[in-house]
Amino acid sequence: MPIAPGMGEDRVLVRSAAWLLVAAGIVTLMFSWMPGGGVRSVDKLDGAGIIAILTGIGAWVAPWERWHPRASLGLVVVAFALIAFGDAYGVKSPYTYAVYFVVAFTWIGLTHPRRTPLAMAPVAVPFYLFPFLVGGSSDAAGMASTAVTIPVCVLIGETVAWAMEQLSASRAQAEHRALLLRAVVRGTTTITALEADQVLAAVVDSAMGVEMDCAWVAVLSRDATTWEVRHSRGDAAPPVGTGHPVDHGIPALVTASRTALTVRPDDAAVPPACQAMRSILACPVWIDGHLAAVLVAASARRDTTLEDREALSLLAGHCGRTLENAARFGQEREARQILAEVSRRDELTGVGNRRHAIALLDSLQPADAVIMIDIDHFKTVNDSLGHEAGDRVLTALADHLRTGVRDADLVARYGGEEFLVVLRQAGSGATHTADRLCATWRDSGTHTTFSAGVAVHRAGRRPAETVADADAALYAAKRTGRDRVCENRVDASA
Repeated sequence: MPIAPGMGEDRVLVRSAAWLLVAAGIVTLMFSWMPGGGVRSVDKLDGAGIIAILTGIGAWVAPWERWHPRASLGLVVVAFALIAFGDAYGVKSPYTYAVYFVVAFTWIGLTHPRRTPLAMAPVAVPFYLFPFLVGGSSDAAGMASTAVTIPVCVLIGETVAWAMEQLSASRAQAEHRALLLRAVVRGTTTITALEADQVLAAVVDSAMGVEMDCAWVAVLSRDATTWEVRHSRGDAAPPVGTGHPVDHGIPALVTASRTALTVRPDDAAVPPACQAMRSILACPVWIDGHLAAVLVAASARRDTTLEDREALSLLAGHCGRTLENAARFGQEREARQILAEVSRRDELTGVGNRRHAIALLDSLQPADAVIMIDIDHFKTVNDSLGHEAGDRVLTALADHLRTGVRDADLVARYGGEEFLVVLRQAGSGATHTADRLCATWRDSGTHTTFSAGVAVHRAGRRPAETVADADAALYAAKRTGRDRVCENRVDASA
């Protein structure tokens, strides 16, 4: 639709008419007082000039944006009247009279939609005839020219209106394409998360950015039997969690076509809430060559275009590639976690190894307790029963310690037959826990015992000092008969 006053981007064209009216009024006043101008009625011509100036000033300051676009046609009526009045009471100009009507109809075509010039033709006819009728005698040739002049004016006005409509449509299309491009660029730059849910939420938000009224993404279940809505935007979109069999709904249509498609709102596959939409687009989301999700977007205000479809397909394609990256990232992260876990596990006993033990000690906080445990006479076990028997004892003790504390990750094999246990915020109660572990091990029927040393970590001390205290307590337990627990008591103020 061409620019219309009150609806266009500005009031440039209306103000151009205002300037023309003011200029015409000034020229009329100057011409009416020009000596030898041949003016028929100076008073009437002066009145016409003043009316033109006042009308132009009013048109300049008028709030056209508040009024209907056709309100500016009132200026055209005033222009018709002034042209006719000037020709009737000014200087008769048969060679230029019709040109003024052509200018007026051209302005109508510039500022109003098609068929408006045609509608204004009956209004223009009496004004065009006015100069030929005043004065009591008629000009047959001038009146006959009406049959040619007014149709030509209408033809020119309609041609200009058509050209403006095409220009406006082209501009709207270009603006829409620019909007789609911005939305796609924004989508491809924001859909960068490495979590699947974040990716799906971002692609739905990006789909709304291409002037859609609702959008959602349906994800295929792991067993490929159902579709489930994961993310949705807009009142007409199905709520999150909505599911249906794999052979039903819009995703089933996409599965059959294996490409992006436009879905009729009255199609049985369309959810009831979305059937009031004007146009619906659906695009597949491929992950590693498999259809994993379907992106759906709908508009209630306009018919979607090929550009909309291509933009949504680009978003869906980028979504699939990002999900592929997210899956690979997840696999790599899981592999790294497993590798890190393995690198900190003792192969024989399954508890933490020395690297894990050092990490535990580095994380000590005040009131954490360290228990150092050593199997009594372990060399004798190896010498008399063999190393396999010794390995079984080590494995059994590791299982005993792991099940005897709240967090199995707080147990580590410190080296050889020596184990370390960290008790978080145990304080003075750590000795009781160590005594319990020692007693239950003694009663387990393994025919071995262990000695333990306990030290509580204090504020301001280094972890190495606490470990040294626990070692000292362990050696004290060894010296005093083994199969017992000793605590290294450190003054908290030290």
